[in-house]
Amino acid sequence: MRNAITLAGGLAAIYLFTNGAQALELTDGSYKTAQDGGTGILEIANGQASLGVKGSACVGDVAGQLVALPDGALSFSQNAKGRDCTLVLRETDYGLAKIMPAKECSVLHGDTCSFFGIVKTKASP
Repeated sequence: MRNAITLAGGLAAIYLFTNGAQALELTDGSYKTAQDGGTGILEIANGQASLGVKGSACVGDVAGQLVALPDGALSFSQNAKGRDCTLVLRETDYGLAKIMPAKECSVLHGDTCSFFGIVKTKASP
C-alpha cells in the first residue's frame, strides 16, 4: 500500500493505492453540499478540509487534516469538548461524495441538522 498527498500549484489531491484502486479525489476549492436538515460548504485546501452547515435552526462546522483511509475514502477530524468528531468522505453515484460522521459530532451542530450529507457541485470561484 502507498499513500501520497500531492500539493502543487494550488491543487491538493489525496490518493491511496491499494491493489490498483484509486481513492476519492477532491481538488482544492469550495463545494456545495446538501446536509440532513440544511445546506453546507465543504472547503478543501492544502490537505485540510472544513465543512460548515446551516439550517433553519442550526449551524455548525468541523475542520481538520485530510487523511486517506485504507478503503479509498478520506476523513478529517476535530476535537470538541473532549470528543473527536470524524467525518468520512466516500465516493457515490448520486453526488461527488457522501459525507458520513464516523464518530459523535452532535456537539458541533444543533439538534435540527447534522453533518450527514452529499457533496453536490464545486462552487463558483
